[in-house]
Amino acid sequence: METKSFITLEMKVFVTIKKESCHCAELLCVRSDCKEGPYTPILNAYIYKDTVQVQLDSLEPCMYVAVVVQSQHSSHNVTVWDHVQRKVTLGVYGPKHVHPSFKTVVALFGHDCAPKTLLVSEEGRHTISNPPVALQLWGKHQFMLGFPQDLQVGLYSNMSNYQVDTSEGTGLIQGFQVKLGKVCRLLYMISSHNPNNISDFTLRVQVKDALDCILTQFCVQTPQPPPKTGARITGQRRFLKKKEVDKIVLSPLAVTSKYPKFQDRCITNLKFGKVIKTVIRQHKSTYLLEYKKGDVIALLSEEKIKLRGQLRTKEWYIGYYQGRIGLVHAKNVLVLGKVKPIYWCGPDLTTTVLLEQILRPCKFLTYIYATVRTVLMENVGNWRAFADALGYGNLPLNYFCRTELDNEPEKVASVLEKLKEECMNVENKERKSFQRELMMALLKMDCQGLVARLVLDFVLLTTAVEVASRWRELAEKLARVSRQQMEAYEAPHRDKNGLLDNECMWKPAYDFLLTWAAHIGDSYRDIIQELHVGLDKMRNPITKRWKHLTGTLILVNCLDTLRSSAFCPVGYGDFAV
Repeated sequence: METKSFITLEMKVFVTIKKESCHCAELLCVRSDCKEGPYTPILNAYIYKDTVQVQLDSLEPCMYVAVVVQSQHSSHNVTVWDHVQRKVTLGVYGPKHVHPSFKTVVALFGHDCAPKTLLVSEEGRHTISNPPVALQLWGKHQFMLGFPQDLQVGLYSNMSNYQVDTSEGTGLIQGFQVKLGKVCRLLYMISSHNPNNISDFTLRVQVKDALDCILTQFCVQTPQPPPKTGARITGQRRFLKKKEVDKIVLSPLAVTSKYPKFQDRCITNLKFGKVIKTVIRQHKSTYLLEYKKGDVIALLSEEKIKLRGQLRTKEWYIGYYQGRIGLVHAKNVLVLGKVKPIYWCGPDLTTTVLLEQILRPCKFLTYIYATVRTVLMENVGNWRAFADALGYGNLPLNYFCRTELDNEPEKVASVLEKLKEECMNVENKERKSFQRELMMALLKMDCQGLVARLVLDFVLLTTAVEVASRWRELAEKLARVSRQQMEAYEAPHRDKNGLLDNECMWKPAYDFLLTWAAHIGDSYRDIIQELHVGLDKMRNPITKRWKHLTGTLILVNCLDTLRSSAFCPVGYGDFAV
């Protein structure tokens, strides 16, 4: 190449030297004209954290540049691996859609790059004609590996309908494979017990060492089943389908009786934005931030929320500014990236602060106690963990119930009953909010899916009560429901004379919202977002005075950020959810 100056090469390395070993080991950049060597050190190399920058002065048609760790002192007991920490990445790959039976691959990479697709050959079959299958990346997770060792990788489903077929030695990665840094692929077969009832589910990946100690674990969500090709009914459904019995909505980390521990730590996986306009609001809002031009705001979610402003619907980021979580108009923010600016002011955001602030709207939501009790009895598998999360410490079971209970669901129900009694106690000056305490406990147990389900139920019921007699106007905005369909919703709730009392108007409103939500799909975020937009479109919208739905929208969009920071191992990056 005809160049008049040197070429700068920049590389990322995923091996770091331990602080205590910085005096006896160092990163070194070397080059050679042949792959086999010999390699000579490059003097013009600059190393900062995980980036190596090299000046290539002598340019050859073909050259090899490598980064190695050199140890000054070595012995039989100490190797170079004792001085370094190495980051590796696990990627989970599968088909575009889940089927009654399909293959899943867990791949180990010696760096943080996991390709979007992975070609997998039909191993174990004697047919040569079959081409390799391209699997999609479902999720990835990066973790520190102290030294090359044997790794046992387990794959577990959170739904009883799906079974991961394992045989002896299926999930074993040997230490020498890790040492070579080559891509290791583990193939798993997943099959359904009931092929007629397939749906998306969650997989938990667990990595153990030779002593059966857990090194790391994370979760990935599978894609949806393939869309049905049959003709779709466009009219409103009057009745809802029965819920799937065997689908567990709990986090797969919480399927076992031992729940993970909620960690109070600083949230680091945030983007930052610079404010380009000062906003001071005449009418103060609980969930809209006020800020000054030039200040820096931490952004909790890259997804934008649609919300009506003063005159029209705008797009908003969820931001954290000077100790408050709220919404900031997207056009007022210049997104900077994930590097924290030096002129950031205000307290750092921790998982505890995030948890407390996003649960603000919960105490204003209406609920049906019998429904909550049933859902918890079906999905919470350990009364002791539930009681501890509610703040009842090591209190015995007889504190919650007088009679001896044999089964776990009844014990969970007795703890819930005790919470309800304390929250409803009029004599208690510092009265607790039942909804808020319940949600906080479930999030501390890593039951994000269960919280999402309960929040959605609360939101639909509360909206029905708030809208009441205006539900027909909302139905027009959301689904263009005909007059005949509206009358069909109201018919079961009319008295003998065919009259419907205003106090009972919430019942047809609730029936409509349940049916409408079932049409939208399984995404609780989409349902709450579309409901908010529909309410904003009403004449004299109730969202002007009733702000709690806005707070709930912030809550459901912050759940992933909270979980990835509160339950990942110390020192690790983002959790794949």
